[in-house]
Amino acid sequence: MAPSSPAPEATVSPQALVYEDLRLLIEGSGRAGEYTASIVESPAGESSAPETIRWSATPEMPEKERDVRKLGASMFGAFFAGEIRELYRESCARTSAKLTGLRIKLLIDPPELCGAPWELLYDERNRRYVGLSSRTPIVRHARIPQAIEPLIVQPPLRVLGVIASPLDPRFPPLDLERERALVESALADLRVAGLVELTWLVRGTWEELQQAMWQGWHVVHFCGHGDFDAAAGEGYLVFENAEGRAHRLPAAQLGLLLREQGNVRLAILNACKGAVGDTSTSSASVAGALMHAGLGGVVAMQNSITDQAALTFARVTYLAIASGLPLEAAVSSARVAMALERATPIEWWTPVLHMRSRDGTLFDVPSVSPDAHPEIKGTEYLGPDLDRRLEKELARRRRRSRLLSSFILAPIPLSAVLAVAPVSSPTVTAAIEAAGATFVLASEREAFRQLPRLQSLTASGLSHVLAPGSAFPLRPGPDQEALVTAETADNGSWISLQPWMLPAGARLTWDHPPGADPGEYLLSLSAAPGQRLNLGLAHRIRLSRFRSAPVLHDYGDNAPLQIVSAAAPLELTMRFRQPADLTTPSLAVESLELVRTWLGDEGPQTEHTVLNAHLHYAGRDTVLGAMSLALQGLHAAAVDDLRLIDRGLAFTVTGSAQHVVIGGNVVPVPSRLEHLIEERPLYLVLGALAYVLIIVTALISWRTSHGSRLA
Repeated sequence: MAPSSPAPEATVSPQALVYEDLRLLIEGSGRAGEYTASIVESPAGESSAPETIRWSATPEMPEKERDVRKLGASMFGAFFAGEIRELYRESCARTSAKLTGLRIKLLIDPPELCGAPWELLYDERNRRYVGLSSRTPIVRHARIPQAIEPLIVQPPLRVLGVIASPLDPRFPPLDLERERALVESALADLRVAGLVELTWLVRGTWEELQQAMWQGWHVVHFCGHGDFDAAAGEGYLVFENAEGRAHRLPAAQLGLLLREQGNVRLAILNACKGAVGDTSTSSASVAGALMHAGLGGVVAMQNSITDQAALTFARVTYLAIASGLPLEAAVSSARVAMALERATPIEWWTPVLHMRSRDGTLFDVPSVSPDAHPEIKGTEYLGPDLDRRLEKELARRRRRSRLLSSFILAPIPLSAVLAVAPVSSPTVTAAIEAAGATFVLASEREAFRQLPRLQSLTASGLSHVLAPGSAFPLRPGPDQEALVTAETADNGSWISLQPWMLPAGARLTWDHPPGADPGEYLLSLSAAPGQRLNLGLAHRIRLSRFRSAPVLHDYGDNAPLQIVSAAAPLELTMRFRQPADLTTPSLAVESLELVRTWLGDEGPQTEHTVLNAHLHYAGRDTVLGAMSLALQGLHAAAVDDLRLIDRGLAFTVTGSAQHVVIGGNVVPVPSRLEHLIEERPLYLVLGALAYVLIIVTALISWRTSHGSRLA
């Protein structure tokens, strides 16, 4: 174990993300299966009060991707509920606007939750795993007061490999050569480039490890067995003794060796049960005990892992650390690499990152640009566009899967005919979330199925108003503005929206403009003059007519207020008491616009309002983020499930469209063959069966006619 030789000094810094913290504290409530959760730090603030959570752990891990996603969604829905979810989404929005990342630190007190697969948290609204992104890494954070300062390191990063395979029937023997070859293969390019130095202990004994610590190492990579001593309530790793038999080394003693006698900052444990804790105390796991002993970070495996996945993880993690990236960024990059290189089985969630440093920087390493060593496999996972590459790769896999299915199932005799027959007016179905949308109604329809309640209402552009206590309509004078405002004075008062019957051809715009308060929406209605909108005023309401000073009235259980539209659009600004309770009937629409227009200093301004959209158009599925979307030539379309959300409104639209434009590019109309592949697969299956029957018949005929010749 000779000392490392210095590597050439790097001068170019990698484009690493800067992270802000969201710290989620989960504590027990004293009742089985019930917990409290609160955000104690985030870019959007702290929780005003803890949320009560009821959740029970899954007895065994699912294997199918659908079941894994379902488990992650249930955990996200349970622990990121109410105000916690609002703070999380607001924190994501703020960090995204600042081009920074959001480090999600989990502070988990209940020991039975320490073994849960938190890395699988799945956000159903955004349709993504939270931890499978370099922008939102998940960290198990130890609540230890001592700070860990970065260790100044000149390359190479010194890694001590330890393999322990004792002769004991209780522990299956390891393939020592395979384990060693796996790690060496992962680090081969890094060693050649002078970024990492790897040395193996001659024997896996604690005495050898103690002597090695005197030479100074940065990382210990352990391959072997680990378990829990139920009587002692402590985790341990299995080393060898002088006779080659098993020697249980408690995690606390191992931490003493690594941290006190050496200066190890990071341990990577490829050991059975190395990540999960006992049911008696969360610090009983090996990873937890090493953190309490003083290590800055521990990466442990919470499930078995294939050789290829282990190789990818080790290669990318060590490369990222040696390049100067924080530990959470390194592990996140490795997760994405595992997901990209190994579609199945799903193993990217297996590594668990435990950390006690605040910013993930364990080593002060001269930063190395990924372009400095292009020959090293894995540098492609250290770029700033990793999340976009993941999305593109997953989309490429879906396209490749569809293409392969098409190639196998499409009957050749029919494909030539169907390929030249375009689909004239393909159907479109879309689940859309938008800050604003404008519908032109194709038929008369009620605006609301149930009567929502408001905190406040502002109406402008009206013709006249019939207020409670007034026998005649009130019209604004020449010097007055056509404006009416109503606002509740307390929680026991409200403004109810009565059934509105909107005429065909009415132009209805829902908008949650920038800067609007939560629950506040702008509704613009363009219809014929004389359209009557009825409201109900209950109890204590401050009412202002035509810019007069608000007057407090007590209207009792309900008093009618009627607003009559003028020729100009009627503008209504409403703050809903409970936006989630809004329900609307299905709307038949002639057109749909997803843009917001206003008059700015430089003239008319336009802003696309799409937040998220999932389209199925002519057999293609497309998921959009904040990107322009236009449905042109829309007819026979219906809008269903329209509801208000925290940033705007959500709805589904189904109908036929001549064109769909995404990001300014027209989605080409597919041929009837492509349409049949996605929409009428049964026809293709029947054609394929007929095609196979013809081929089999031809082969049998050929073998019969050539039988004597072959003999």
